[in-house]
Amino acid sequence: MTRASGVFLKVVAAISVAGLLVTLAAGAAVYRMGAVRIQVHDRREQAGSIHLVVPAALLRLGLAFVPDSKLREAGERAGE
Repeated sequence: MTRASGVFLKVVAAISVAGLLVTLAAGAAVYRMGAVRIQVHDRREQAGSIHLVVPAALLRLGLAFVPDSKLREAGERAGE
């Protein structure tokens, strides 16, 4: 094995380990935030039901794209 190929293998190994650690840290953060169960039942005839378990991190990310006025409006309607 030449010196250049040895250095290349070490760099690839270091990048692989770093990628694995980042993936594990991201997975741990999502796990720690928990999950939200969403169930929607349509009462009409021949309608279906939807059951989802969504990581809470995705909900937070999705809420970042909702305008503040719509969030306030939804909050007011939720109290009804």
